[in-house]
Amino acid sequence: MPNRYIYSLPLWIVLLSLSAACAPLVGEQAESDPRLGQLMSKVDQSLVNQAEADALLREYGLQLQTQQRDIQRLGDGIDQALAPVAAECSPVQACPEIERIAGKTVVGGLESIWISDLEFALVARIDTGADTSVLSVRDIELFERDGKRWVRFNVVNPVSGESVRAERRVRRMVGMVQTVSGKTRRRPLIRMRVVIGPFAQTVEFILSERTHNGYQAQIGRSVLNDVIVVDVSRKHIAPYALPRTRAETLP
Repeated sequence: MPNRYIYSLPLWIVLLSLSAACAPLVGEQAESDPRLGQLMSKVDQSLVNQAEADALLREYGLQLQTQQRDIQRLGDGIDQALAPVAAECSPVQACPEIERIAGKTVVGGLESIWISDLEFALVARIDTGADTSVLSVRDIELFERDGKRWVRFNVVNPVSGESVRAERRVRRMVGMVQTVSGKTRRRPLIRMRVVIGPFAQTVEFILSERTHNGYQAQIGRSVLNDVIVVDVSRKHIAPYALPRTRAETLP
């Protein structure tokens, strides 16, 4: 019986020694687990953030491609819109050369003329059958100034639509036959500086409160003598050119 205890004693000693040696290792492993868990958590979060960043970059890339396609379509549309305008604005069409026959300027049946005293242009009917020129005005008012007859009237600017007030000395009163009634009515005649084609001169106008064939001015043959030839089949072929010096004007 005593011999059995003697032989079993070393085995207990070995087991106790092994248990004592393993105890510190288990404790160290338990202490290191929290740090390892935190590190793994941070790694996982970094991977998630990287995945989200990659997804945002892909989305921004798709948006950029869409914007580039839209800009390209817009540029193509602008080029197509400007192409016809460029074709219409050739120097030949913008600045037609004034025609001449036997030293006289050729004008059309309708021309834009510059009224220097009013500082704007009107479309005038060039009428070789009329002797005197006529200007369509509004609110004709006769009055005296320094013992002489004057007239006050309004002329509509065809571009702005505004009425421009003007006053001129009456040179004489001229009888005009009314189209509807056939009666003669006396109208004031005044003088104004006008540019027709390349020529600037003083023109006598009869003031009328009605338009002539829908136009604000009518140029009679007294203005056309010796300097202008009229081609009634054409329109706007002699644009007015404002003179740079008095030598370019007619007497």
